[in-house]
Amino acid sequence: MSTASPPHVWRAFDGLRGALCLVVALFHLKPRLAPGGPLTLEVFCALSGFVIAHALWSEATTLGHLRLGAYAVRRAARVLPALLLVLAVFTVAARLWATPAWGDVDRDAWVAATFRANLTRARGLDHPLLFGHTWSVALEAQFYLLLPLVLAACRLASPRPHLAAAITAILGVTSLVVRHAPWSPGDLVWLYNAPASRLAAPLLGAALALIRFDVDIRRRLDDWWSHPRVLTVAAGLLTASFAIPWRRLGLLMPALTLALALSLPLLVSALADRPRHAGAADQVLRHPAVLRAGDVSYPFFLWHYPVFGVLFFADWHWLAVGLVGLPLSWGLAVLVHDHVEWPIREAARRLTRRPSPLP
Repeated sequence: MSTASPPHVWRAFDGLRGALCLVVALFHLKPRLAPGGPLTLEVFCALSGFVIAHALWSEATTLGHLRLGAYAVRRAARVLPALLLVLAVFTVAARLWATPAWGDVDRDAWVAATFRANLTRARGLDHPLLFGHTWSVALEAQFYLLLPLVLAACRLASPRPHLAAAITAILGVTSLVVRHAPWSPGDLVWLYNAPASRLAAPLLGAALALIRFDVDIRRRLDDWWSHPRVLTVAAGLLTASFAIPWRRLGLLMPALTLALALSLPLLVSALADRPRHAGAADQVLRHPAVLRAGDVSYPFFLWHYPVFGVLFFADWHWLAVGLVGLPLSWGLAVLVHDHVEWPIREAARRLTRRPSPLP
């Protein structure tokens, strides 16, 4: 069975996912190891918005319409198998070994499975202890629902990408305005979790993908941002931002927007086909080990947090948690990706019969 990425996926994006997932794991292991870890979600979401908008619009351009049913099947195959498996494993484990520190695992699993974790956090309610990280999965799922509706409405008015790019950009900028309105410090929890302030990244990533369907604009963007130095500088600045304790400095929301601003040229630059030794960042993102980490990044993300949580609840030192939890999470992620997630995604791809470009 092949586990290589499908042809429509840009491999450097997989490398980017792998590198970001490591930062997230270090932040969850011990925040001081990567105090800027919360910024990674902006990059993840911008990348996700870019890839999904490109896939949707490409298919609509080829067929003349959006296949929303096929899109829903592919998104479900991407998100649900690994998520439901992790939730099931820890729900069963809770019946065998849980301590009061685990909280109400059944309730928390239900919140995670219904993609409401970010909404419960935004409202200040108890959020899932073992599954607290699924708030970001919920945010992505909410974007998955919004984007095809926006694109379908735009295509009713015009089949050209400019209107869709403009509308998604306006929605993204509106989300940024909400994020940077003069809120009180007590509103930070809502701002950090609510879709109204956190959908800026995927929407602007989608707008970037859509406007690149205009050949002239794509050529200009590539002229500006495709140089390997752009990738190196943007990746370097993002890496440096992950080492800064933005929350402690009271600058978390501006830092999220900074990460988003760096993500957009980073995505365009990562797309470019380059010869070997085209730059340090490019070599890192295309290294086989980093690409493999990107392939299994989603199941690794799902596994590592509850694995860490169980070990921390047992009063393990953070270093011991890392020495045991990281390789354990990696091994589980590889198994789930190769034997559960990938076969189901391939089946969904065959079922929906992704179209070939028309002559």
